[in-house]
Amino acid sequence: MRKQVKADLMLVLVTLCWGVSYYLMDLSLADLGPFTLNAFRFLGAFFIALVIAFPKLKTINKITLKYSVILGGALTLVYIGCTFGVMYTSLSNSGFLCALTVIFTPIFAFVFKKQVPNKKLSIVVIMCLVGIALLTLNE
Repeated sequence: MRKQVKADLMLVLVTLCWGVSYYLMDLSLADLGPFTLNAFRFLGAFFIALVIAFPKLKTINKITLKYSVILGGALTLVYIGCTFGVMYTSLSNSGFLCALTVIFTPIFAFVFKKQVPNKKLSIVVIMCLVGIALLTLNE
């Protein structure tokens, strides 16, 4: 099997798992609150990562630790928002809105780093922003 086909199949698998996670989150929210659900998710991931990466953690410096805390806090806020989104809107809307974090990356790169996106990426960003408008505007 060619590398490109393998890469495409892995991308489909990741997309499938990501989509199923929204359904499982919806099922879990029937029995758990959003903060409890996220606590279980983050603590589980923390302990798994701790076991896997423990030898490398011995050489961590303060700068890496500082930025890790900042990024971890941002990720926590995104997951809390996503969990509340699953509670109060449809799974497809929640998944689409949470996936927009990927779309914000080129926008932030343009605003903060003055990196102009290429034509294809600009069209995709505009299409996603139109999608947000169609999903969230009532009139």
